[in-house]
Amino acid sequence: MKLSKWLREEDEADKWLREHDPYYLDKSNFKRKHEDRPYETPKQEARRRDMEIPFSSLSLNQSKEAGIEYNKY
Repeated sequence: MKLSKWLREEDEADKWLREHDPYYLDKSNFKRKHEDRPYETPKQEARRRDMEIPFSSLSLNQSKEAGIEYNKY
């Protein structure tokens, strides 16, 4: 698997979470929906960055699908 150029290095907090919090290692794709623990592993952050498209990069049709109003002026 190719790692993203945006992958951050694991810091002390990540290491502590890996050892003490089983939720941190959970492979669930729904982690961000849990409000009590809204953190992601470095790999999950990189994968999300690779998949998400910034609003500024959306085409007019994509903007309309996302419900964004487009005003020329």
